[in-house]
Order: sequence, then C-alpha cells, then structure tokens
Amino acid sequence: VQSLFRPPNERVLKMRIPLVFLLLSKLLLVATTSPTDASCSSTSSDDTCSSFAPSYSLTYFDGRGLAEVARTLFYTTNTPFTDIRLSNAEFRELKRKNVTDLSANLGRLPLLNHSGFVLGQSASINRYLAHQLSVFGSNPSETALIDSIVEHILDMKAAYKSLLSEYDTDSDTEFHKAVEEWHSTPPSPLLPKKKNRQLRWYLSFLEKIIPPTGYSVGASPSLSDAYIFNLLFEFSPSVSYDTERGRISAGHYFGNYQKTMNVLEEFPNVKKVCTTFRDGEGMKRYLDNRGEIDW
Repeated sequence: VQSLFRPPNERVLKMRIPLVFLLLSKLLLVATTSPTDASCSSTSSDDTCSSFAPSYSLTYFDGRGLAEVARTLFYTTNTPFTDIRLSNAEFRELKRKNVTDLSANLGRLPLLNHSGFVLGQSASINRYLAHQLSVFGSNPSETALIDSIVEHILDMKAAYKSLLSEYDTDSDTEFHKAVEEWHSTPPSPLLPKKKNRQLRWYLSFLEKIIPPTGYSVGASPSLSDAYIFNLLFEFSPSVSYDTERGRISAGHYFGNYQKTMNVLEEFPNVKKVCTTFRDGEGMKRYLDNRGEIDW
C-alpha cells in the first residue's frame, strides 16, 4: 500500500495487490497489533507506547463521495495516511469474507482505522479526524460554530437533492431546468413552500456568518472549511454529467461548475474560504496529482 506522499494515481494501483494481503495488512493486523489511543497517551512511559507512531487508514471506493472531506483533512494538515480505494468487486469480496471491521459501518464504507480503532459513518469520521488533527476550533465556542456551519452545508446539500427529486432528471432538459433553478433563484422575496431556499439563499446567510479572513472560523483551516470547499469549489473535469451513479455525481456537486462559480462571485467571504483551502500546500499537492477519477 502507498502513503500520503505518493501521487494519488500511484496510490490507486495498490488495490491491484491480492485481496488477502490487503485484508491481513490493513483491516486485520492494524487492529490486533497496534496500541490504541486509550492505552498510549502522551504522558505514558511504557516503552511500546513511546516508540509507537499512530497510523491512519481510510477505506472507501475509488471516487470522491463520502470520503473526500476526510481525505482533504489529511492533506490540509499534512498527515500521512493510507488511502485504500476499492473496486466494487473488491468490496464484495471483503463482505463475502465477513471482515470484522466492516461491522463498524454496518457492512458499508467508508471506514477509518486509527491505530486499531475502527470507525464508520462519514460524518463521524470527519468529526473524529477534526478533533485528532486539531481542525475543530481552539475552544468550545469555535468548535460549536464549526459544527453549526457543517450542518448548514449539509442542509444546503439536502436542499439540492430535494429540488432534483421534483424533476425527471433522466431527461436532459429536466435536469438542466433543476440546475438552473438552483443557481438562479434569488434569496428573497419569500416564495411559497420555501422555494427560495436555493443556493443564493444559503450563501446569503453564510456570507454574514463567515469573516473575510479566508477561514470560516478562527485563523486556520477547520472542518467547516473542508465542507465548504468540497461542496462548492471542488471539481473534477474528468467526471461527465451522465455517470452510472447518476447526474448528481457530475464533476461538480451542483451539476454546473461555472454556474456555481458565477454565484460565488456575489459572496466574497465564502469564496475566499474556498480559495484559501484549495491553495494550502497539502491540498495543492493532492489536487495536482490526484489524476482522473470516475465519480
């Protein structure tokens, strides 16, 4: 398996190794041979703990999806990790072998393994990493504010999915109508059935919360910055509109990267968070070397 500091296109190749090796080396041995955080604290005098370096592995499919926020947290903080990317066939093989670690996410992905501690559910993984990597605020008030902005971003994401459900998105015409409505609806005046709660409505409130510093909270990157970037600014030109996972998985989450960029021009504080996060040293290395992805 490859490390953080290998180009992503090389890291993907690691999944061509035999599955048995993958199971033993990453999903089983880590959990049985590495001390956990509970047994190794920064004040421990035990020889095993003093020589132990915590390790991270993140297991998901070879796409962005539910693992991309976690990956960008690793890269933003320059934290080494093993990026395990499975094909559908490899994932089915893991389930067939009834690998114990999969139970942490009810037989699903993603999975985080931190020195033997295995965690499922992408939102829980993201928050856990934010604590571990010190990107969850410097005090309880900052942590709460970061968490609330994350929830606003998730609300925005859900609103877009709800809008798509009102259209026959199997039709090109209907899909593009939905995308146009999402981007063009003004934040006011109030429309019936919350119809005005489209992209501009959410961004108009976020713009009031976020300072013009390039960070949504505090003076350094945080979990909420990662969520903002991954929803609004992250883009993969290699992904077409029509994918086997549906149109919502196009190169940009909201279906039209340029339309979203045009809207962001109206909200400079939010946009600056996106560009600051993108331009960090670790993120630039990741995005420059990620290569083509399918979704």
